[in-house]
Amino acid sequence: MLTANSRLPLLQDTVTNHVWSDWLANYDDVRILDARNHLRAVFNLSAHSLTVASNRTALKALLIETATAGDTDGDRLLDDWEEASWGNLDAKPEEDPDRDGADNATEFAFGSNPADPQSHPVPLTTAAAAVTPPAFDLSFRCRAGSWLTYQVEGSTDFESWTIEPGWVGSPDSLVNLFDGTGLAVATWRVTPPAGNLARRFLRVRVLNRAWRCPGLLNGE
Repeated sequence: MLTANSRLPLLQDTVTNHVWSDWLANYDDVRILDARNHLRAVFNLSAHSLTVASNRTALKALLIETATAGDTDGDRLLDDWEEASWGNLDAKPEEDPDRDGADNATEFAFGSNPADPQSHPVPLTTAAAAVTPPAFDLSFRCRAGSWLTYQVEGSTDFESWTIEPGWVGSPDSLVNLFDGTGLAVATWRVTPPAGNLARRFLRVRVLNRAWRCPGLLNGE
């Protein structure tokens, strides 16, 4: 890792942290990490100059391979998530091994631990924001990237649901956590009509499967 327009490595040993020796790093190494921050490959730029087209192609292939989500058993649960949770690929989306009321598909979609009954998808919550009441920000954890697509739906009668109704805006922000979990935090701005006391409901639907976050928000 180098600073821009410089040959000085950004990572250096300190008295307490011997980065180069711990990482077995050489000068001009490109170290490629997977979604859980595990080392997948090392590409040395001194030995494989990027002025050579075949080297650029090889590095690009390594990066794409590492970034591509893997689901070898076709159950819509990513392999690395199943391996991290149980050490195998035997889990089924509809199962609830920790018996906390949320199946594996829901725990995967919203970033909770499927092997811990104390960890389950948190119901939708409002986050403090510098907005004028009754507007508020709605945040929840989701999978980063394009593996799953999330949409917020609103209703006034709990029967008929509308995708992003007029009082729910498009995603206001999406912040990747970069903590090895593959998760991000999505924030949506909700602005109920002023003076309208009708009860309103929100839910999050995960597209491509009938997965829903169990939490609901009632608002005026």
